[in-house]
Amino acid sequence: MTTTTANKTSTYHGLVGNALQLLGVGLGPYIANQLRQAAGRGLYVPDDVDTFGDVEGDVAVMLKVMATGWNEVFRDQLTPTERSLVSEIRETRNRWAHMESFDDDDLDRALDSIGRLLTGVGAHHEGDRVHKAKHRLRRKRYASESGFAAPAVDNRETANNRETANSRETAVSRESADRRDSGPRAPEVNNSPAEYTAHQPAPESVEIPHMPGVDNGDQIESLIQQGVACRQRGEFHTAITNFGKAISINREHADAWYHRALTWGHMGEYERAINDFNRVISLDREFADAYNGRGYALYCLGDDPRAIADFEQAMLIDPDDELTKANLEQAQRRWAERGGR
Repeated sequence: MTTTTANKTSTYHGLVGNALQLLGVGLGPYIANQLRQAAGRGLYVPDDVDTFGDVEGDVAVMLKVMATGWNEVFRDQLTPTERSLVSEIRETRNRWAHMESFDDDDLDRALDSIGRLLTGVGAHHEGDRVHKAKHRLRRKRYASESGFAAPAVDNRETANNRETANSRETAVSRESADRRDSGPRAPEVNNSPAEYTAHQPAPESVEIPHMPGVDNGDQIESLIQQGVACRQRGEFHTAITNFGKAISINREHADAWYHRALTWGHMGEYERAINDFNRVISLDREFADAYNGRGYALYCLGDDPRAIADFEQAMLIDPDDELTKANLEQAQRRWAERGGR
């Protein structure tokens, strides 16, 4: 196992542990309250391993109590969905306790399930924290797949080559190699990949009616995932349409605006990208990747001072982001060479 892989495995294991800790905080009072009510009605008699005090101290006990006492205590309060989540999270917790590794998909699923169970029992504060962590990781994962954010990547490469960058580390290494080969410079703008021309009108957003029985949040997530898949294949016009549909469902959904902004950037439509990044930032002032993305678009337009300001803001929010750091250094270098102060 390489050092990078080992660090990633350790980080993911720690993130699952943090989510389980938040689960314990949010779930404990709910379970204890439900047990008390059920015991008062004579529906439930706790044994030695799930007394009320113990329940609030151990997430493994909490999940066991929910599983074994479902019919007597929780069936009338929660849905079969929450019951499935309890079973799934018990398995996740066992894997975590046995120090098993978690890959990208495992981590995403664990955070999603834990967040949904917390929301289901009314622990919205803890649930929101887990969901925000999930979305931050998704943004980073999508950004690493897109290869969009590194200023020094040569835009003369095909759009598909840019899309298949394997990681943020790869983008940073390419950026460093470009500097050595040709010195600091703005990327050449390629406005005409095969699927798109710069003068082609933007697709109109289509109003999507609410579908009875289908959660709007699930619709939006599906549209975003479809859009990202299209972008990775270089089908930018279709990707823009999918993100536009997601925005039509919920204009306050920052991720939908963010991914449309990324796609405009791939097209070389930097002004449009900036407009969408502005919307993302108005919705979420702590969205570091949006500042980084807007900084890149400004860099491509030659506005080094504003690009530097955005990269600096992104670094304030996420000081450990190596790609943003590389972007900031390159923008500062070019600005200094142009005589800026």
